[in-house]
Amino acid sequence: QPILQAGQMLTILVFMFAQDWVFGLVSVALIPVQGYLIPKLQAQVNTLKKERVRHVRKLSEHIGETVAGVEEIRLQGTEPYTLAEFSSRFGTLFKVRLEIFKKKFFMKFLNNTIGQITPFLFYLFGGYLIIKGDLTIGALVAAIGAYKDLTSPWKELLNHYQIHEDSKIKYEQIIDLFNPDDLVELDLSENDTRPHLRGDVSL
Repeated sequence: QPILQAGQMLTILVFMFAQDWVFGLVSVALIPVQGYLIPKLQAQVNTLKKERVRHVRKLSEHIGETVAGVEEIRLQGTEPYTLAEFSSRFGTLFKVRLEIFKKKFFMKFLNNTIGQITPFLFYLFGGYLIIKGDLTIGALVAAIGAYKDLTSPWKELLNHYQIHEDSKIKYEQIIDLFNPDDLVELDLSENDTRPHLRGDVSL
């Protein structure tokens, strides 16, 4: 899928540069801006997602402890303190989720804004070239039509990148969960002196 989208995008860019090098430059002018800013913002989102998972795990542990010690909580009269602690944890989790949504929607806003600025630049520079007599209206219409086709594969490539980064974060979290730092590494070579379950098994 990403190879197909990149191929479509490259074909459209070649057509636009062949049509007029000014249109080619205008069409790719803001792509490096997106290519620089989107990974930066995605890295911040990934960090926040890791933080969210950490808070959710702590919350689940706290729920388990509270359920196990509910009798002691009632006997000691510490329900208000326990509820306040739950409220604090939920508040922290809400703030992290809110930051994630802010970053995600800012990325969407950035993509949409850049997507709308480029056609404006086409009309600006294309209109100027038409007035000067260096360009025909038909060429401008063709370039604007080609750019509309260019935005679709570019958005697909950005979506693929974001999905890839989300999957990468989930995978890393699973690996961290099932591969703790104190896990014993097994040495299956002949130099290993520890006892092994080798040989015949009798029942």
